[in-house]
Amino acid sequence: MLQLVRALREAGVPVILVTHNMQDAFAVADRLLVMRRGRLVGECSPSTTSVSELVSLMLGATEARV
Repeated sequence: MLQLVRALREAGVPVILVTHNMQDAFAVADRLLVMRRGRLVGECSPSTTSVSELVSLMLGATEARV
């Protein structure tokens, strides 16, 4: 699946990947959006954030970063 996402990205096709697998998200994403209870609570770059920061946003332990 990750190879397909990379191939589509290289072809200029936008891809929305909904996952709880952080390693997959970090492997292929240009940006990460975190939603909690149907609301956007964070938008981060994989190069400037960590899995623990994303989990904190998902759980509501940190303030929204949009």
